[in-house]
Amino acid sequence: MCDNALTASHPTAGEDHLRGDNPRLCHLSFRRPSRPTVVGHAHELLTHTAGMGGPSRPGENNSAGRITDSVEERLADLRQLTRRQRLEFAPGSRHAYSSIGMEVLGEIVAEVSGKSFVDYVQDHIFAPARMTRSAYYTRPQWLDDKRIAHPYMYQSDGSRVDAVRNLDKGAVLGGAPGSNPARAFIGSGGGSGFSTAPDLVRFALALQKGDLLDPAYTQLYTSARIPVTPLPPLPGGPQPPPADPAGQEAFQGYGVLMPIFNGQRIIGHGGGIGGGATNWSVYLDSDWVGVILSNYDLQLEPIISKERHAVTDRAALRSR
Repeated sequence: MCDNALTASHPTAGEDHLRGDNPRLCHLSFRRPSRPTVVGHAHELLTHTAGMGGPSRPGENNSAGRITDSVEERLADLRQLTRRQRLEFAPGSRHAYSSIGMEVLGEIVAEVSGKSFVDYVQDHIFAPARMTRSAYYTRPQWLDDKRIAHPYMYQSDGSRVDAVRNLDKGAVLGGAPGSNPARAFIGSGGGSGFSTAPDLVRFALALQKGDLLDPAYTQLYTSARIPVTPLPPLPGGPQPPPADPAGQEAFQGYGVLMPIFNGQRIIGHGGGIGGGATNWSVYLDSDWVGVILSNYDLQLEPIISKERHAVTDRAALRSR
């Protein structure tokens, strides 16, 4: 699954040490040998306006071919990755999705809370939301536990390969070209957590009931921050289908996207990796939650559009 919705909920978890006015939360400084690079305010990281890199873009510098074989090696790799980033644009000047920004937020959660990111998510999201089948599994657990789906990556010859058992193979369609989600020993703030459709529904319900955040922070998390335009396709990837005319406006929230579709508000997030595609939607003006999980790297937009019409069309007709 894509973890931005989880990562973004941590800094506003209502605990004093994670409040937005904590100076350690608001800024991080990363030093290169020649000069300091100041990465912007947490608001900019959460809204993908901090100027940091994204998959297949120059600023990402994502060491996609590196295989890590322990938690310690993975964390060290992430620290090196975040600290060698060069900003693509001045923080706050525009919007561009950045998984590296989410990695930085994961580091902030660990630094300020005194726990590892993985432990913090377990204690403050998975446990209170009763997400009993969600976790950040290691690669050995991924290989050994038959309950955990494996991503099947499309290859240029038309075949598909099990990404977990073929670390030498890379993505062609989903994720950054040449990447393989199983090369990382364990997930992090930028992705590679594991969940199920029922657990993601539980997350949505816990969020709306106030089990995860205080009321003020729940409102903050579910409110639009900036208008956005659709993300461009990855270089060499499939072109997206034409925009659905029922889609009206789209906004970036703190980690989550907030489209208005058929006159109804939605919060959610989707993600793509080599061999996987996901989408999670909470329909704020109804009692529906939508979850799409695939272990093929597919173009989900037509499926998402069908889901949204199934949920919103009747209400849209009643309002006319």
